[in-house]
Amino acid sequence: MKRYVIPVAIAGAIVATPAPSDADSLWQKRSRQRAFMFYDQPIYDVGDHVTILINQNTIVDNSEEKKLAKQAKVSESFDFDSESSGGLGEQGATASLDLSNDAKRSFDGEAESTIDNRFTDRVTVTVREVLPNGNLRVSGDRKIKVDGNDRHLLFSGVIRQLDIAPNGTIGSDFIANLNVQYVGLGEHQAFTRQGWLGRTFNRIWPF
Repeated sequence: MKRYVIPVAIAGAIVATPAPSDADSLWQKRSRQRAFMFYDQPIYDVGDHVTILINQNTIVDNSEEKKLAKQAKVSESFDFDSESSGGLGEQGATASLDLSNDAKRSFDGEAESTIDNRFTDRVTVTVREVLPNGNLRVSGDRKIKVDGNDRHLLFSGVIRQLDIAPNGTIGSDFIANLNVQYVGLGEHQAFTRQGWLGRTFNRIWPF
């Protein structure tokens, strides 16, 4: 009986050995809904509304200057003298040829353009899809008709829920894949848009 005491004791000690454990943090793990200490970020779902503050400003300043100069000069000279004598008398000939060419070509071109586009508006859109990472795909449109003039605004993009302010607004500069289209139709367009004949001449006119 005594020979079985030691193996049984060793086996019991192996079974009783506790498995290693990982200590967890005292603080909760960060989540998108608990990013702020004093403010609970609301969770947006499909069908919710977000107000977009559109403030786009695009400035393009382009300047180009090109100069080209080329000069070629060729000069050739040829002289020939000949004399002969005989029973018929003496003969002589003299020939002279001078050839010169001087060509110059120059080109000086300069172009400068400045484009300044500003667009400011405010539109409320609808959440169409919640992406796996929590971002929101939003889109919306707005149609206004005033005094026979139609104004149609189309908007779409992807936003982060963390960038939405507590009042449900977000600036357009925080939106990815931004697509804004503003179309105007009506009497005003007839005076501000060039006619089809003028646009055709602009395409084919070489000067």
